Amino acid sequence: MKNIFKQTPDSSKTICLLLFFLLAFVQQSYGQRITRQYNNVSFSEALKDLNARQHKYTINFVYDELEDFKVTKSIRNMSVPNAIMQLIGFYPIRMTQVENNIMVECRQKSTLRYKGRIVDERGNAAEYATIALLSPIDSTIVGQGVSNENGYFVIPSNYRKVLARITYIGYKTVNRIFNNTEMGIIRLQPKTMTVKGVVVKGKRNTVKVGLNKITVDVAHSYLQYMGKVTDVLGMIPGLTSDLQLLEGGTPTFVLNGRPVSMAELKAIPASQVNKIVVDSNPTVEYSASNKGVVYITTKTALGNTLSTELSNTSIFARNYVDMANVSINEKYKKVSNILTAGFSYLSTTQIDKTTETVFLPQKDIESAKERHTIGNARTFEWFYSMNWEISRQQSFGFQYTGNIGNTHIKEPTWQTMNGTEMTFNQKKRGADYLHSASVNYRNEIDSTRTLSIIADYAQNHSDETGLAATVPAVATASEGKYHIGGTRLSYNSRRKWANVSMGLFFSTMNNKGNYAYNADVETYDTHESLYGAYLSLSRQFSSFYLQGGLRMEADRRKLETGVSGTFTDSTVWKLFPNLVAKKQLTAKSSVSLSVGQTIGRPSFSNLNPGLYYYDAISYKVGNPQLKPNVTTNIKLSYNYGNLLASVAYNRSKDRIVDLPFWTETSVDNKNIKFMPVNFNKSENIVATALYNFSIGPVQVDLTGSFVQPFVKANYLGEEHSWNKASWDINANAQWPLNNHSILVFDAYFDSGGTSTLFDHKSWWTMDLVYILRIMKGKLNLTVAANDIFHTDRSNNWTMKYNNIRTTMDTNGDTQRLVVKLSYNFGTLKLDSTKKSASKDFLNRL
Repeated sequence: MKNIFKQTPDSSKTICLLLFFLLAFVQQSYGQRITRQYNNVSFSEALKDLNARQHKYTINFVYDELEDFKVTKSIRNMSVPNAIMQLIGFYPIRMTQVENNIMVECRQKSTLRYKGRIVDERGNAAEYATIALLSPIDSTIVGQGVSNENGYFVIPSNYRKVLARITYIGYKTVNRIFNNTEMGIIRLQPKTMTVKGVVVKGKRNTVKVGLNKITVDVAHSYLQYMGKVTDVLGMIPGLTSDLQLLEGGTPTFVLNGRPVSMAELKAIPASQVNKIVVDSNPTVEYSASNKGVVYITTKTALGNTLSTELSNTSIFARNYVDMANVSINEKYKKVSNILTAGFSYLSTTQIDKTTETVFLPQKDIESAKERHTIGNARTFEWFYSMNWEISRQQSFGFQYTGNIGNTHIKEPTWQTMNGTEMTFNQKKRGADYLHSASVNYRNEIDSTRTLSIIADYAQNHSDETGLAATVPAVATASEGKYHIGGTRLSYNSRRKWANVSMGLFFSTMNNKGNYAYNADVETYDTHESLYGAYLSLSRQFSSFYLQGGLRMEADRRKLETGVSGTFTDSTVWKLFPNLVAKKQLTAKSSVSLSVGQTIGRPSFSNLNPGLYYYDAISYKVGNPQLKPNVTTNIKLSYNYGNLLASVAYNRSKDRIVDLPFWTETSVDNKNIKFMPVNFNKSENIVATALYNFSIGPVQVDLTGSFVQPFVKANYLGEEHSWNKASWDINANAQWPLNNHSILVFDAYFDSGGTSTLFDHKSWWTMDLVYILRIMKGKLNLTVAANDIFHTDRSNNWTMKYNNIRTTMDTNGDTQRLVVKLSYNFGTLKLDSTKKSASKDFLNRL
């Protein structure tokens, strides 16, 4: 059978040439139809752009007359006259067409124009709000209009003093006198009304489901009260509780345009998040190490304001956990700042029961172990973000994340081997700190071109010591000193023939560390550099969309040790093609097909050749010879309204798996060696579905997935198949009890099944959350009961490989009560007189 996934030297050239000719052919077919996206540009600029992009019509207009009108519109396969009418919308603008000549002018020839922006109580745009300008003397209408998608409006009027009446569904009517045409930002307040004793409030849907894209309005949902960003991500439709995509694979997390590590996201409170978007079909712009991208944007203060919030979270489980945070959000003129800082005290207990059976020719070895991991940790973390709007086209940003902490772990262990007891205790102490800073510059050269530059640097230091009171005793120590830096240049342009995105990137990592196992001490020096380029082309053809891209990455790795010398010294080049085709079937439905490749590089701990203590009969070592895991993905998706369904085929080569091996030569009486190795091949088919709907005031999110694996490996001298299918379903319901409180119900069930060489057991869990807002929303109380019935068994499995069978049964601190209290001091009005180049390395620490 021919391997359709095999790359040839000319495959990338062929793809690019085919894509180019296809774009050129369709361009000729649709030469006089327009597909454009305008984001908050002046009406004059939009008309100028339309005039330049075609030759059939001549568009005449007075530039200054239409410059004040801002438009945010998506034009899809329209004729020029229809495109102009789409831009006009509710504006007082008239279009006149005589054959191929088009005249665009303002209907009201007034010397004054009242301009402003309407936002809701959270600062988000109030689109299509109605504005009427009345005479303060007799209340006659002297001007009227409607706000656009960004909340902006422009209303011509000859009156120098007007009474503005603003109405918006679900919000209180605003009546305000204005003597100045610059009306500024007008903030609306929600309208509440009592119907038969029930408090009703205007409600917006906080989840928007699109084709391979899910948008969650965190700022207007209960998620803003749920701890840190990492807590929120586990509750987002489209992601699993362990932050994987529904169809499998780890996404790239992008914070304010900058890819970041999980360590950085842990420092940011959920209250500072504005929106989260899960994109499972991204372009090649971001890392080839991940299948999807999760975009996270934080809030930006509006106007000249200062707001402060204090919060404390208490967690009651087997032990007590406490987290305190302070957040400051400020904007003055063109500079906005966000500062958050928090302290956490963690105390956890986890009970692991494992068995290991080794089948040998002479005899079988059976081991049973119960380990209680009792951990205490203290962490101080902070996050700062600054954005400076230099001009309408240029912005400069700075982000800094830091954390410092220590851990203290005790592990009393009861272990037997063939009936012989080996009870022992192990202690570990660790200290860690991370500093990560980045700067970014963005220049919107014009309405069609954007240039951005990002540079960052991170320093991470970890130090850990351990002592196991076994016979003989084992003392371990390890230290890592990581320095990571990188830069990236990105350019985006919307041309007549296609939208173009291209860029260059470079990042480097250096780690000088050491490890010790009793008297054996080894130092190591690791250098790794990742550099390359990407190109992405996309084009809309009527109801058909095509996007193709190619990403090139070169990975240079060198690992040296003081005693053993050089373990690895290699450079690997790899091309990653990407193709997405979408078809709009109806106004509500669409379908897409995507093909791409991703790479999973080994973590630095897996590459480290050091020897680590595991238990009385086992130890763990790294593998410097690990190869990266390459996965080919083919996915078919369908979207209808708020329903998203997909079927994907994934084929992985050299998948990295930690496996046990029996060694005849023991290390301190330990013969079982755990080591990461490359597993030759694994395949699976994944089907997913997500549906968002409302039942009266209750908003419901339903997600589910089905996985059919195809894996074969050796077990007890014979080829064994791991192909047990699994499925899961998650239901989340949010019920506003009244204007001040909400109840959230979340339930999850996993049928169990096969994942590579692991057979997982079925399990389920249920959570309840209650949120109360009082004192005009300043004081917020969140009470969450997680894993109410203590049924979370997600880490229960059986693994079989070669001549060893291992089982795991974990009982962790999943059943807990969470109480969070936060107070927002309100907004103080001040006197008026954003992509990490080295995120791949950070995620592998």
